[in-house]
Amino acid sequence: ARLTGGAAPEAPMDAPKVEMVKAGAEGPSFGRDVAGVFANNCSGCHGTNNPRGNFSLATFERLLRGGDSGSPIVPGKAADSLLIKKLKGQAGAQMPLNQPALPAETISAIEAWIAAGAKFDGPSTTAPVERVAAFVKAATSSHEELSAEREQIAASNWKLALPGIDSHASSSENFHMVGNVAEETLTDLSKLAEEIAPQVARIFGADEGQPLVKGRMTLFVFPQRYDYSEFGQMVEKRKLPRQWYGHWNYDGIDAYGAMVPSRSDTYSPDALIAQQLAGVYVASHGGTPRWFAEGAARVAASRIAADDPRVKAWDEALPAAFAQMRAADDFLTGKLNEEDSMLASYSFVHYLMKDSRKFRQLLDQLAEGGDFDKTFARVYGGPPAAVTQAWARTAARRR
Repeated sequence: ARLTGGAAPEAPMDAPKVEMVKAGAEGPSFGRDVAGVFANNCSGCHGTNNPRGNFSLATFERLLRGGDSGSPIVPGKAADSLLIKKLKGQAGAQMPLNQPALPAETISAIEAWIAAGAKFDGPSTTAPVERVAAFVKAATSSHEELSAEREQIAASNWKLALPGIDSHASSSENFHMVGNVAEETLTDLSKLAEEIAPQVARIFGADEGQPLVKGRMTLFVFPQRYDYSEFGQMVEKRKLPRQWYGHWNYDGIDAYGAMVPSRSDTYSPDALIAQQLAGVYVASHGGTPRWFAEGAARVAASRIAADDPRVKAWDEALPAAFAQMRAADDFLTGKLNEEDSMLASYSFVHYLMKDSRKFRQLLDQLAEGGDFDKTFARVYGGPPAAVTQAWARTAARRR
């Protein structure tokens, strides 16, 4: 049964426009009150594969688009919204089909959300609704609650990557350490990481009296590159670049770095940990794009350990990366391979961070929920693509 009122479907209407708000904003919440309901009760009939009535609730975008009967919600008018009529059994078969009706308080929460404008508070309108629910839960959790959640995620990721291999674990102010290295190695790296944290905080003007990352970040430590590669394959479903000895990831729910300690002078752990912590810290500011966070991460690494062999390799590889570019913004538009794109980002963000006042102003406004492109343009006088023109001229003179 499709989501219709029982009569012949009307011509689909354009998807309604809704307001995007920061997770944790006052009022009814899609992520807290609605997304989980859809994920748990509606995915069978209205998921991603051949949804009934061509209507999917798998993402917020598809919810707004609707199906054969158009969009099922009228922002600001819950009583006029077909979704509410179907949940109450006022328009044909009651939904969820062939299941118990949703509790009255659950339907009331969805009504309140629509009546308040059907605002969206997730990371992306195309993200699966279960991810939106998890994201908003993380955003509204306390530091301690999120830390506990990430410890559970870390344990799950470890079992997925290296099943049957025991690990040591410990937590400090800014890090949850997990690894199958000697406990002494893990302890030493934990101490080093905590020494680096205030240095990273000073680079970005963060409050040194508070944890740099809400909910801590996990730091996975592997004794050999094979284990690190397995982590990439099993947890991230990708092959990690050969030249990498570590990397970071942040998605609003989880935050972690993964590394293989150097057995020689291949790199300094100072630079790598600084890169990982800085990347997660910058990425935690609103909808920050990966190129921006990774660029800032590499700048932080270069400031903390300028003599690090990896930092020197980045600087030496820049001319070759620039040679691959046909336009100044190629690294923003996916026209370079991953490492060349990150090298260009490193150079570009280094250019942006020369004005520390503007850079901190950008981070502060992003932390308040500002849109990245609009905030960037307001602070730097133009969108990223336009500002790359001035950067490219500067970079060309240095070659």
